Amino acid sequence: RLLRALWRRAWAIVLSVAILGGVFFWYASYMIKPTYTATAMLYVDNQDLTSKISLSTGELSAAQKLVNTFIVILKTRTTLEQVIEKADLSYTVEQLHGMVSAKAVDETEIFAVEVTSHDPQEAALIANTICEDVLPKRISSIITKSSVEPVDPAISPSSKSAPSVTMYTIVGMMLGFIGSAVVILIMELSNQYIRSEEYLLQTFEDIPVLAVIPDLEGGSSKSYHYYSSRSKGE
Repeated sequence: RLLRALWRRAWAIVLSVAILGGVFFWYASYMIKPTYTATAMLYVDNQDLTSKISLSTGELSAAQKLVNTFIVILKTRTTLEQVIEKADLSYTVEQLHGMVSAKAVDETEIFAVEVTSHDPQEAALIANTICEDVLPKRISSIITKSSVEPVDPAISPSSKSAPSVTMYTIVGMMLGFIGSAVVILIMELSNQYIRSEEYLLQTFEDIPVLAVIPDLEGGSSKSYHYYSSRSKGE
């Protein structure tokens, strides 16, 4: 019964999918300001480790742990204030903190600094300011015999990182499908009208249909009028 109800109103489901998919596509394309992400890479240079001929697994693990330490230093208020001053930015520390992220690359001694901004050139400027001017000096002043060296400077990204128009469109189409299907099912389950003799036979299999009332106003001897179970006196 529920599947038949969905099939009868398939046009409504298709229409809802098309409308919501189009709305989400339009919203992602024209209403959300795109953002761009610039990435620079740094190498962790620890003189105590690199001065040895061979590195054990424990020593490599120690170098990798330094990456997490350097990321924490990067996100500190003092470091971000120096970046704002050096790059002549108008952002607050909190705003810049939300724009900057960092992560280790494949569990190596290299980590990537990512900066997201609405301006691709600004994103590259901030990333290079961090990796070339501010962070190496901060780390050298805090951790003895440790430093970071730029591996790959950031360049101005040519494509936006967000929003994903395709993803927004898919989400809109899914919401249209699920929402319309739920509404149709609720309407079907809450519908108390008797539609036909076949409906009675399928719904109440153990109860025989004794008679049907002909529709005298319909003008056809083959048509019948079925009453609502909610009607008074029926």
